[in-house]
This record gives sequence, C-alpha cells and structure tokens, in this order.
Amino acid sequence: GISYSLALLVSEKKNIHLWKKKSYYEPFLSKVTLNGLRVTILSTVDIVGLLLKENYKYVLTGKLNQDCIERFFGIIRMSGRCGDKPTMTSFLELFRLLTLYYPTKQFLRGSNCEEEEEKSEVLTSYHTWMKINFNNNKKEMKEKKEYFRDILLKGIEREINLSNVAAINSEEDSTSLNLDESKMNILDCDIMYYICGYLVHSYRKKGKTTNSSFCKHCLESVDVSPEELPPKFSAAQLTKIKKKGKLIFASSTMFQLICKVKEAF
Repeated sequence: GISYSLALLVSEKKNIHLWKKKSYYEPFLSKVTLNGLRVTILSTVDIVGLLLKENYKYVLTGKLNQDCIERFFGIIRMSGRCGDKPTMTSFLELFRLLTLYYPTKQFLRGSNCEEEEEKSEVLTSYHTWMKINFNNNKKEMKEKKEYFRDILLKGIEREINLSNVAAINSEEDSTSLNLDESKMNILDCDIMYYICGYLVHSYRKKGKTTNSSFCKHCLESVDVSPEELPPKFSAAQLTKIKKKGKLIFASSTMFQLICKVKEAF
C-alpha cells in the first residue's frame, strides 16, 4: 500500500517534469500551481520516507496536502478586506481574531450541546431593552395622566365651590348674568365657555381672509382678555385652569349667545 503510493507520487513528479520540457503544448496549469504541486509531492515523499525510517507502521497521507493551509491563507486574505497581501502585523492580528471568532460563534450556536446540557443564552438584546423601556414609559404615562386628572378635577371642584359662594353673595349688577348661568349646571357652564373659545378662534381665522364678510366690529367683541371679564363671572374658571397662556377667552356676550342657542335646542 504505502510503497505503491510512493511509486505513484514519484511517477507523477516525473510526468510533471516531462510536461514542463514540452513547452510547445498549451499549458493547462499556471507556473505557481505547477510549483505548488511539485513542492507538495516532494515534501510528501520526504515526510513519508522519514516516518517509515522511524518505524511508523502507517502514515496518513491524506493529511499531508496543503489544502487546509491554502484555505486558511484564503480566509486571512478575505478577512483583511484591504488587499490580498496582508502584512506581518495584520496577519498576526487577523489570526488572533479568527481563532477567537470561530470557536465563539460555534459555541453560541450550541451546535455541540445536547438536549440535556445547558445551552448558551444571550444575556440581553436590543429588542428586550426596547420592550422594557416601553412598558416602563407606558406605566409612567398612566401615572402622569392620573396625576393631571386629579389636579384638574380638584381644581374644577375648588372653582365650583368658589363659584357657588360667589353666586350666593353676588351683587345686583351681575344678577342677569347669574340667572342665565343658574339655568344650567355650573360644570356645564364651564364646558360651554371652554367651547366658546373654539368658536372665537374659528371666527377670527375666517375673518382674516381677504374676501371675508364678517363684521369687523363683531370680531373685535367676541374675545376679551381675562381681566376684562366681569368680576363675578364664574364660567371661565375651567379655561383659566387650562389656559397655559394659549387659550382664548370669549366675551360674556358671546357666552350668553351660546347659552341661548343651547336652551333653544
């Protein structure tokens, strides 16, 4: 077996040498490949002969080819991504990185773990943290909504109590206005006045157009500043609580008009 393999390798070496002399044939191998085959055959013959002299009973000739080495150098050149000729420094760095990358990759996949064994698990992930943060933010927003809702309801209740006291101690000059408000619930009055702000905003927006048919004097009388409201006017309490400097205050005449419209329906 081994002697026949050695004889076959020697004959192949002779054939390569004879083929090289016949230069008039079109070559099917490059010079680099030819030299690589020659070195592989010679080194294989020398290594096998040395091992047999040392009284080895058999030699695994399948391990003596350079395919693994050439594949390793190919991986190094491909991993470098800066050219197919890495320097000594880059070669050593890539070698260390690859020796760490491939075992780690195989271990994380759990390819060698059985069902009974403990498989590796990823400690955390971007998706997990996003989900945790979303749940935390959702919980915080729910608490904030309840907090602001409590503040708003407490403010409305406080203002309603104040308005009730003011309605009892109201002066005669505001009797007609309070009579209009007394026909509705105090909370309804606050909501109606809050809606009046939207109507005033709509009127002002339409009145600014060039072809507007709105009366300019009427547009000036629909909204007022909070200081211009009657002193005992309690319907604007909800708007004052929620204004934050952006809400529009409707005039008392505008509010009375909307109340009359509501009573008509």
